[in-house]
Amino acid sequence: MAVRLVAFDLDGTLIRGPDSLTVLAAGFARPEWAERMEILGMRGEDAAAMRRRVAPWLPIPAAERCRPLASASLAPGADEAFRLLHARGVTTAIASLSWDFIVEWFAGRFGAAHYAAVGLAADGTVTPFWPEDKGPWLGRLAATLGLRRAEVAAVGDSPRDAALLRAAGHGFYVGAELPADLEGIEHHPDGDLARVARAIIDR
Repeated sequence: MAVRLVAFDLDGTLIRGPDSLTVLAAGFARPEWAERMEILGMRGEDAAAMRRRVAPWLPIPAAERCRPLASASLAPGADEAFRLLHARGVTTAIASLSWDFIVEWFAGRFGAAHYAAVGLAADGTVTPFWPEDKGPWLGRLAATLGLRRAEVAAVGDSPRDAALLRAAGHGFYVGAELPADLEGIEHHPDGDLARVARAIIDR
């Protein structure tokens, strides 16, 4: 059964080196933002505390916030991977613990049709998206598209992508070392996404 949907993680998978939040923070010469706005640092905080963290972003239009993202370092073969998949009619998606305006920008950059990320409303309300949410989100997306699990692939690079990888019928790991609890996931330690896309197409 051919793969019809591929979901990618963003940081460490589609981009390498500094993650998307660090790139954004550096572009505004505000390196402290990378830690201040990291969603995993907000676990256990109430809505008001989260809103205070993101307050510096609110006066800045989303398009302006995204300006530094063009300098992010793409993974080897990233653009080719999306070209190969789209040419075969495969739908692509991005699931990330980064912020929705960031992930939306990268979805547009790569032509991904769907994305999931941490939500940021105009009033500063934060809608968290945790590592364990990636798998259920992918399952819902596949169901919406009328796809079976065997028609879905996922690509990630860290243990935080475990739920995403397990939700797919075909998992591909591009981190340096495959975690023991992800045995059975296809490992591509060279991280070349064009090779991963070809492996997906060949399924």
